Amino acid sequence: MSLGQLALDRATGAAAPFTVENGNIKAGHNLVLSWFNEKTALIPMNARSFFTTAEHHAQFDAALIFLVSSGKSVMYPETIALFMDPKKRFVEFLEGKLDPTSLGMELTKAEQGLPAAYASSKEKFKGMFTPPIPDRCWDERAVAERDILKVTPEGARTRYVKNASGYSMGLKTAERLWIKVEPYWRNQSADPKANSNRIKRLDAFTIDGSYRYPEIYSDRLVIGCQTIQRNVVETLAKEQGWV
Repeated sequence: MSLGQLALDRATGAAAPFTVENGNIKAGHNLVLSWFNEKTALIPMNARSFFTTAEHHAQFDAALIFLVSSGKSVMYPETIALFMDPKKRFVEFLEGKLDPTSLGMELTKAEQGLPAAYASSKEKFKGMFTPPIPDRCWDERAVAERDILKVTPEGARTRYVKNASGYSMGLKTAERLWIKVEPYWRNQSADPKANSNRIKRLDAFTIDGSYRYPEIYSDRLVIGCQTIQRNVVETLAKEQGWV
């Protein structure tokens, strides 16, 4: 009897070098095909690593073709042991990642609605027990014309951010710096009288080829000998869509 017929009949026998027990195929001591239900067989992703010759591959391929042509389907989990984990599969079902009915499981209408009820309840618990996020603080001071950071037009090989005093920085560098600075300003008042102390001195930051140690204050950013007011930086971030 062929390997495929032994598997299809859920029989026990041998088709060297494979052995079959109740339709489950082994290569040596390694399980390479296991029946999941009447219609579906499981084959681990590493099954072919247990075959030693091209003839064995061909023999196994012939068995698969025979099973599929007989109306059976095949699934390829990472390993059969990991797939046959009821707790993990149930979590996947709750999270909407697995449809048990597609595997032949019969569920009542109420059971089929469990994932939606679970998701809805989870969101309600999340809302109830998550602290509210405070409104983001902004520096509401008006930006003087001389301080505005202007960006070179699109199409330039390298785009820069410049102000009227001649200070410039690459636009990409400015965005990377904003990502570093923004979390410290998010919930920090911009009133210089409320907090004039330095909030954070960043680690070495490469700005256009030179190492700098930007210092963050509640109302300004100090880069070397340059001081850029917070409202100027935040205005640029808003204009560039970084916020």
